[in-house]
Amino acid sequence: MIYIMCVVLGVLLTFLTVALQQSISFRMNHGKKVFAGRRHAGYVVTCRFNGSKKYFYIDEYLELSKDHYFTRNEAIEACREAFAKDRPKQSVFARVA
Repeated sequence: MIYIMCVVLGVLLTFLTVALQQSISFRMNHGKKVFAGRRHAGYVVTCRFNGSKKYFYIDEYLELSKDHYFTRNEAIEACREAFAKDRPKQSVFARVA
């Protein structure tokens, strides 16, 4: 009985440790990955100055955006738009020559 409780406790602590590690890495200012479809489009980072929090995105070429955004969702959408700007449109229909 003790062995089963130790195994269950070990599994629970493993899941708790992984969840805690993910939340800490999300809170650090390393940036959150942004995906457009299944492709990696860039990162969203936060910067604080003069008591205000502003969001920026870093594109796939690791260049910081010149514009700032007030919400994370605005920065994510801007990153996806910048990623899709130079890419050809995807078609779901087969092309026949």
